Amino acid sequence: MARFVFRLAPVLRQRERVEEQKKLFLAREQRVLVDAEARREMLRGRREALARELIAEHRKLDYEGLRLAYAHLDFLARELTAADYHVAACTQAVERAREVLVRATKDRKILDRLQERQREAFKREELRVEQRELDDSNARRYSRSLQSRHQGV
Repeated sequence: MARFVFRLAPVLRQRERVEEQKKLFLAREQRVLVDAEARREMLRGRREALARELIAEHRKLDYEGLRLAYAHLDFLARELTAADYHVAACTQAVERAREVLVRATKDRKILDRLQERQREAFKREELRVEQRELDDSNARRYSRSLQSRHQGV
């Protein structure tokens, strides 16, 4: 029996490698996004904690202490705004990486389907050849049996 050989197997392997690279890139972008979100949440927590502390200790602080506390709140607000922009940029990068991965997956699946169709066609052809051989063999046997009957008569 012949063995099925997919002529585009090297192309399929290349597309699988490309897809794997895109998966790794997406995972990297997702890690960057998670880190950016964690930094943003840390800044938000620090700002909220400072605001609560400032409200609670407002009467106890002198002018210089109040000025420094409000300056630091303003700094944290700016940092939080920058962190928001960074998270938005990271989210867009993740979406772009996801779209690239989807395209790479589609490219690979096209070749997967082609390989499966060719494998099925190969199996059908093998079955057809085998059936033809069986039919020929049966026809020869039948012919010999007819000849032996006629000779025996």
